[in-house]
Amino acid sequence: MGSNDMLRSARHFVAGTGIVIAVLLFNFAGGIWSAAELRTAVYRHWISLSALAVGCCALILASLKRNSARLPFLLGFGLFVVGICALLDVTYPDIVPFRLSMWEASSSRLSQAFLLAGEAIVTPVVIAYSLFAYWVFRGKTPAQGWDS
Repeated sequence: MGSNDMLRSARHFVAGTGIVIAVLLFNFAGGIWSAAELRTAVYRHWISLSALAVGCCALILASLKRNSARLPFLLGFGLFVVGICALLDVTYPDIVPFRLSMWEASSSRLSQAFLLAGEAIVTPVVIAYSLFAYWVFRGKTPAQGWDS
């Protein structure tokens, strides 16, 4: 599949998802309206996060009219980040929403120090091994690809 065919099919797919997004937003709004605890937590930043999400969606649809592949991808990533921020805004600092905070759920300082020491040793080893593997296999892919 060529690059233009892929862009054309992506534009067609995104244009058809507008109805699905509207239905999901309607269901989400109904869920928030029915849960009183969640309603008070979400209303804090509801307007700003909703405006960012709608703005990203509108910019994605507008950028599809141009012949750019990078801008819709970056805007889609921005939409993902807005969603993660909304999730964190609702639950922070609770691990189990409205029941258990992250301070109550955390383990003792001794076990956290043990994990930190293990991470400090294992992470550089994994990174060094990955760099070594990339170094060993550099330049081994044929210029025409594996299919030729």
